[in-house]
Amino acid sequence: MYTPVASMGSTRPSSGKHRKSLSTGGGRAWSDSEESYLLQTRSQKMPYKHIAAHLNKTELACRLHYHQICHGTNRRKRNLSTSSVHTDYSHLLRESSSEPVSRMSPASASSSGSVRLPSIVDQEKLPSLLPKPTSNNDASLLMGYPTGQRMLPAFEHPNMSSSSQSLFKLNTNLPSVTAAPSHAASHVDLTRLHAIYAAHRNTFWAAIAHEYGANASPASLETAWRTGRCCPKSSAHHQGASPMMTPNASPVSEARDTFSTMSERFPRLQSQADAAPAAPAPNPDDTLPQPPPAMSSQDRQLPEAQDDPKSSPDYIQFNHEAMLYAAGVPDRDMMKNAAQVGIASVCTHLLEFGKIVKDAVERQKMIAWQYNTVGVSDAITMGSESMRFSLQTREIIADSIESVTCGQSHDANISIPGCDKNMPGVVMAAARHNRPFIMIYGGTIRKGQSSLLEKEINISTCYEASGAYAYDKLHAKTGAGKEGRTPSDVMEDIERHACPGAGACGGMYTANTMATAIEAMGMSLPGSSSYPAVSPEKRRECEKVAAAIKICMEKDIRPRDLMTKKSFENALRLTMILGGSTNGVLHFLAMANTADVPLTLDDVAHASDTTPYLANLAPSGQYYMEDLYKIGGTPSVIKMLIHKGILHGDIPTVTGKTLAENVADWPSLDPGQQIIRPLENPYKDSGHIRILKGNFAPGGAVAKITGKEGTSFTGKARVFHKEHALNEALSRGDIKRDAGNLVLIVRYEGPKGGPGMPEQLRASAAIMGAGLSNVALVTDGRYSGASHGFIVGHVVPEAAAGGPIALVEDGDEITIDAVANRIDVAISEEEMARRRSAWKEPQPHVRRGALAKYASLSTVRFGANCRTSSIMQPSENDPLLSSEDPPPQTGASDDKTSRRSSRAREIGLFIWALIATAAVIVLAVWVQHSQQTDRGNRDRDNSNGAPKRNLVFMVSDGMGPASLSLTRSFRQHVDGLPINDTLVLDRHFWGSSRTLSSSSLVTDSAAGATAFSCGKKSYNGAISVTPDYQPCGSVLEAAKRAGYMTGLTVTTDITDATPACFASHVLFRALEDDIALQEVGDGVLGRTVDLMLGGGRCHFLPNTTEGSCRMDDVDVAKMAQDKYNWTYADSRSAFDKLEGGDKVNLPFMGLFAGADIPFELDRRSMNDVYPSLSEMTETALRSLELATKDSDMGFFLMIEGSRIDHAGHINDPAAQVHEVIEYDRAFKAVLDFIERSDTETVLVATSDHETGGLATALQEPGHLPVYGWYPKALAQATASCEHLAIKLQQHVLGTAMSKDKLKDWIENEIIVKGLGITDSSDEELDVLAADPAGALTVLSAMISLRAHVGWSTHGHTAVDVNVYSSGGPGTEAIRGNIENTDVGTFLREYLDVDVEAITAELKEKMDLGSMDVESMVHDYFM
Repeated sequence: MYTPVASMGSTRPSSGKHRKSLSTGGGRAWSDSEESYLLQTRSQKMPYKHIAAHLNKTELACRLHYHQICHGTNRRKRNLSTSSVHTDYSHLLRESSSEPVSRMSPASASSSGSVRLPSIVDQEKLPSLLPKPTSNNDASLLMGYPTGQRMLPAFEHPNMSSSSQSLFKLNTNLPSVTAAPSHAASHVDLTRLHAIYAAHRNTFWAAIAHEYGANASPASLETAWRTGRCCPKSSAHHQGASPMMTPNASPVSEARDTFSTMSERFPRLQSQADAAPAAPAPNPDDTLPQPPPAMSSQDRQLPEAQDDPKSSPDYIQFNHEAMLYAAGVPDRDMMKNAAQVGIASVCTHLLEFGKIVKDAVERQKMIAWQYNTVGVSDAITMGSESMRFSLQTREIIADSIESVTCGQSHDANISIPGCDKNMPGVVMAAARHNRPFIMIYGGTIRKGQSSLLEKEINISTCYEASGAYAYDKLHAKTGAGKEGRTPSDVMEDIERHACPGAGACGGMYTANTMATAIEAMGMSLPGSSSYPAVSPEKRRECEKVAAAIKICMEKDIRPRDLMTKKSFENALRLTMILGGSTNGVLHFLAMANTADVPLTLDDVAHASDTTPYLANLAPSGQYYMEDLYKIGGTPSVIKMLIHKGILHGDIPTVTGKTLAENVADWPSLDPGQQIIRPLENPYKDSGHIRILKGNFAPGGAVAKITGKEGTSFTGKARVFHKEHALNEALSRGDIKRDAGNLVLIVRYEGPKGGPGMPEQLRASAAIMGAGLSNVALVTDGRYSGASHGFIVGHVVPEAAAGGPIALVEDGDEITIDAVANRIDVAISEEEMARRRSAWKEPQPHVRRGALAKYASLSTVRFGANCRTSSIMQPSENDPLLSSEDPPPQTGASDDKTSRRSSRAREIGLFIWALIATAAVIVLAVWVQHSQQTDRGNRDRDNSNGAPKRNLVFMVSDGMGPASLSLTRSFRQHVDGLPINDTLVLDRHFWGSSRTLSSSSLVTDSAAGATAFSCGKKSYNGAISVTPDYQPCGSVLEAAKRAGYMTGLTVTTDITDATPACFASHVLFRALEDDIALQEVGDGVLGRTVDLMLGGGRCHFLPNTTEGSCRMDDVDVAKMAQDKYNWTYADSRSAFDKLEGGDKVNLPFMGLFAGADIPFELDRRSMNDVYPSLSEMTETALRSLELATKDSDMGFFLMIEGSRIDHAGHINDPAAQVHEVIEYDRAFKAVLDFIERSDTETVLVATSDHETGGLATALQEPGHLPVYGWYPKALAQATASCEHLAIKLQQHVLGTAMSKDKLKDWIENEIIVKGLGITDSSDEELDVLAADPAGALTVLSAMISLRAHVGWSTHGHTAVDVNVYSSGGPGTEAIRGNIENTDVGTFLREYLDVDVEAITAELKEKMDLGSMDVESMVHDYFM
């Protein structure tokens, strides 16, 4: 809201957007939320809330208040710079107001052109907006005030152009406060503030009227603003600017036009419209009248007792008013006149979206009430008794939202559902309350990735894997059965990585089916159904919905206006096109019934018969909603279908436009995409959802048959009471592939029999995973939207109601025909009648609570009215859910027997659990004792002669303690973890290390690595060279000479400083061409490295080759292979062929990038191109383990998390947290190796230095400290600043466009999609568009500012860094605070190798030559 004071002298017009400015040094604009915080939390400033409440649109009074804070307290000082150019508005004052001008002396106008104002204004004429002082004692506010500092208020309207923008300088001779001692409290006279405003108001309003050509006097203009009655939206408003006057228009008359539509529909707005004065005739001589004095609460006249208080236009029930004040409504005017919008969130992560919506609604000057309703996660409850509670929540959600909306008299509702029952529930509620409504879909989940299956996975993969596991078909893609790659390991890998974050299940399952259908009905904003939950677009949708709901109120768009037969036809057709869930049928019928729209199963069948199936989406296809989003999302599909005449494009929507208008500007589907087939080439000419009838399902059944399974099936029935019985049979492997065609029937799972009609996914997924193609599934319950195969559900009548499904027996032949749309059982009518006469209705096994209520109200056939049955039992002492199967039970005796059996079973389970717990405790104590004893034996063995041992040394380049804090909090935020959940590194903290070099208190990576490799201090830039320019032997070289195998694994150039120090010796780190030669063996010691994995391929290729960065034409890669017998790989595919280390032929060199491997934040989307650090770590460990399997010597492996340092250098906190997380994974991979290895292995890890001067907090210059930082800002980033800067530069080089178009492209493609920032400022976009070469610094500053993460440098710092260890022999020597050379000493001592002998040999054989090293160091670092 506030323009930074430091920039007020500029003539740059404000953007009108409440955005953060680029420079932290120059301050930034205040957002509405900050203003609200400022006004509401600083109690000594509370009287000024009245200014914000009545004049916030002009920002005049807020600016007065702002400068009072700036210059009235030493806690918030800013330098006040004033413009040298001020516009003289005295001629406007003379034209529009005679009285104020006549009171001004000639000296009132300053020589600079600013208006000098009278110093005294009568107190009787003070505006009522400010609290009127009543005495000399209480006419002031207490605040801190520094010695001699004077208040110099200034203000600037944000929408003024450069020609008329002016800083109004107020007379500093106005009544002032008495100077107080420094840091002491003093009183600021309110009379002075009244004088400032009263003296200045004509000037301000004259300037506004002149700027916008408003055909209104200053008096009428101010009145329109003060009453909140202004103004119609201008083009500036639509572009994000503050509302402003329409040129040459009467503000009051246009305000009446705007409010007339809303007030007719919403009584709360009526009183304001009725009370509006008639539009006055514009009178240029009309001066601002002095408003009456402020009326205190004691002055308010209550209606007489005999009068009806409701007849008063100011009527509010005062008991309600008290509660509204307590709830945060600022004043009675807002209580009477502001529209109230309810915001209903359903699931946990949606509460955060609700907060965004609430803020957006309040910025629209409406009252927002956020609340939540219940939600059951199907994915969590699937296959358990808890799943019975899922479907009934649809009605509970509808009931609760209807109750709150109607009970609290909300004018509109915005609902934020996230799972399948949530969405029909909120839409059904909308149809009931029929008030303006918009749905925001919580968004789809991102895809998971299985490293063992080497493919993308999702939640349904887990269930399919369980079937594959039971039938011995679950195997890792490579190295199956080996350690760490067993079927159990694959299951664990799938479960851990199937769901990478927030969002609904990712395929075209029920949630995404309902979301896309509701968008096609026009009840959500375009794109809502396809934006992923964690995408920046989803957050922008939450911000835009407030303006949209306001449009719905202004245009009186009601849910029942949108829920028409045509909109339901759209929903059905899009469901068929996309291969949506059968549950959609159930929900569409319920939604239509609630809205009184005639929709039947025949309509569903017609839509399926006439609509092709086009989508290659899971569960039947290979793509997910996230993939659809990337090619344009649901709007692009809708656009194509409207063009082809499949969908109705003329239906109205919540935007106030038609569906066709909503999607007109969305991109068309790319002809080359593989997700949606052309209409002319469908997977199936008709829909996949088939409505079946026959003697098996007289009332109908719903089948999901895509055609891939065939179109008909005949098999023998095998009957199961309840879902768990089938699940158990599948787990035992009882369903055989060679048993002929089987129709597996699961019954007593309907709405009444379940009760609750639970979804069934476990069985269908297990069948698919097991490859049982001889099986069809039939149930009177439901199937999950993730189910696929030959499945039929929703059989009516259900078994509990005596339908034919209850009468089928094992061996009966059943035929399913998806062409004729029939399902029949091959038994005669006589046999059916005989079985029916013998059947007895089962007693309900749920007798109380929500499920009993739901069962009593359940439907017995599609399209029928509800039939109730008396199933409640007199006793309320029975368990809510019985685990007994539901065959008929008769008599009280059976019921008592069942209860006794249940209690006995509970007692037995308790005793078993008690014994098992005791056994686990005893086992844990024994294991711990064994480990301690074994560690002691190892120590004793070491004293008698070194056993075989491995040493892994890890370097986290540039990672300081703050990096750990940053990453820990980020991970807890993103994964929803408790505050005591730490990184693996945290649990192995060992001590800290000092980092200075011989030449500086601030080391570089080369000197730091020399301390590790040689155990000696050296100058910055030295690669295993001492300060006297002599080579020093490294621990790796000594280990190789002693018989150890050696390896280097990094994510940057393998020739970079840290790896170079272990296998080469040069005077300065920039000599990477020489380093490459020595690393492959072309040095005085020969080959000392057996394994190298990382980047930096360009230094191994001759300069005649594309991709080379060498200065000469030496082909080092070829030399390595021909002369030193290296095996060489340069691609991800070659890395994959190593099979996790099983197929590595040493010596092996894998250079997988020309230079650095991309930041992990970027690499994860290029997983098919580059391996990760943890993958390379596991491969290195396995290959060295196999190479030393038959040796008495182990191995030495150095692993570097190289790019943590690079993220610090560019000050990119988002890139850094992902680098640290990946380093933590690599650290864990080493620990896992140690745990399973029979060879003694010690892990030591530390950093060479800290980079960036990272601070997990930021105080912007001129601002108060903020006690916190915001991980959410980093979680929204999808790419590193490095990647985005390169993308921008490439775009500029390859595409010619205007500056405005370039700014739009930058905002959409770089800022929003890349950084997840939705509040970029015009200044930031201007800088990026003007200087793409400097984009890296700008982008890093933007995301750091919003996360409130601070950096002190782009270089290194002298801070101590952490040391970590697995523990083991000798590691106590590096506990506590140590020097970095102590780490190098430990490495050589643990391996028991002679580094000094290597040093002597190097000095004898190696001539490093002569060069001006000091100049090179200076040029490199300075």
